[in-house]
Amino acid sequence: MRQGLPKVTGHHRLHSSLLSIAQLVPGCRLPYRSPVDQPVWARPVLLVVAVLAGAVYAAGIRDGLVHSYYAPAVKSMSESWRAFWYAGYDPAASITLDKLPGAFMVEALSARIFGFSTWSILLPQVIETVLAVLVLYGVVRRWLGWGAGLFAAAAFATTPIVAALAHAEISDTLLTLLLILAAAACQRAIAGGRLGWLLLAGVWVGSRSRPRWCRRGGSYQRSPWCTS
Repeated sequence: MRQGLPKVTGHHRLHSSLLSIAQLVPGCRLPYRSPVDQPVWARPVLLVVAVLAGAVYAAGIRDGLVHSYYAPAVKSMSESWRAFWYAGYDPAASITLDKLPGAFMVEALSARIFGFSTWSILLPQVIETVLAVLVLYGVVRRWLGWGAGLFAAAAFATTPIVAALAHAEISDTLLTLLLILAAAACQRAIAGGRLGWLLLAGVWVGSRSRPRWCRRGGSYQRSPWCTS
C-alpha cells in the first residue's frame, strides 16, 4: 500500500508550509511567484538574476580590496560602541573619521557579528548591490513595464563597475542603494499623491549625504553641505 505513495521531501514540506502561510495572510503571495499583472516567469527570472549577481559579487571577496585607513576604523568600531557611535578611528574614539560613518557602521556590525576579516567587511557591499538590483527592477517596472524592469536589473547587475564596487570597501554601494530607494519612494509619492512616500524619499536622500572637501574661495574647506 505504501509503495504507491509519492515520497515527501524537505522541499515539498517547505513549499507546503509557504503555501499555508500565503493562504492565511490576505493578499500574501509566495516571493517567487509573479503578481497577476506580470508573466508567471517574470519574478523567477528576476530572482535568478539577483542570485547570480550575488554569487558573482561574493566570489573572491576574501581577497577583495579594503581601505588602509577605513578598515582599521571599522575594526575599532566593531570592538567599541563608543567608537561605533562617534566614528572613532581608535577604540577610544580620540580620532574620528573624515566622513559620516553610516556605511562604515554597517561594515562594523558585520565585523562584530562574523568577526573582523576582509569578507565580513565586504559582505555588506554585496548585499547592498543585490538589493539595488531588486529595487531598480521595481522602479523601472512601475514606469515602463516588467520587460524594461528586467532589462534594467540585468544591465545594472552586469555592469563591470558595479561588480568592482561590490568587491571594494567603499560607501558608493550604499549610496547607490539609497538613491534608488529615494527614486522608488518619489515615484510612489507622485503616483499615489501620498505625502508619506515623499517624506521617505527625503529621508533616503538625506541619508546618503556626507561631508566632503569643497573648493571655496581658492581653498578647500570641509563642509556638511557638500555631498557625494
